[in-house]
Amino acid sequence: MLLAKKFVALIALLVLVIAAGGCARPKAVSEPLPEPLKPMAVGKRILLVAPQSDFSDEEFETLESEFTTQGAKLFLAAPRGTTASSRNEKILAADVALELAHAEQYDAVVFLGGAGAATLFKNDAAIRLAKEAAEQHKPLGASGAATLILGLAGVLDNKQATTSPRLAKSFKDISKCIYVDKPVVVDEKIVTTDGAKSSEEYAKMLVQQLQ
Repeated sequence: MLLAKKFVALIALLVLVIAAGGCARPKAVSEPLPEPLKPMAVGKRILLVAPQSDFSDEEFETLESEFTTQGAKLFLAAPRGTTASSRNEKILAADVALELAHAEQYDAVVFLGGAGAATLFKNDAAIRLAKEAAEQHKPLGASGAATLILGLAGVLDNKQATTSPRLAKSFKDISKCIYVDKPVVVDEKIVTTDGAKSSEEYAKMLVQQLQ
């Protein structure tokens, strides 16, 4: 008899639960979606300095992609304001003659690497531009052989910097820098790299200097 009463009570409880909509499950709380990352260089004017021939395709393409993704505007300077051709013979029209470019017109100055950068070692306009960028505390970048342009301009004195390993000895003698054997080195707003193989990290470091 007692068991029968318990059974009846249990049935009654089940009926109530079913009438109420079954076993209620806790509602999932939707968390707000994170805000998309905002571009870090919107409206910034970046001057890429290229020799007339034999600059690094890989480096140029990586820098172009990173800077434009971050909202920056790119300008190309080349000697005499004509064209610049890459190692793979990609030809780009210059936006400005190197001889007429001044750091004050841009938010950053970046010298493209590649074997052709050596043709700018004795280019007065290139040396002047590097000095202007450093004096105005603008982000200043150079890759591989182009790091020697900064060394010749005297802007790396007592600063940490790197270059292509094969150029390390000449680089240390010319630049009076504190040579660091790393792919990318940042000292204040000057960013140097050992070459095109480190382009992705190099591009991101340059963007950070624009903040």
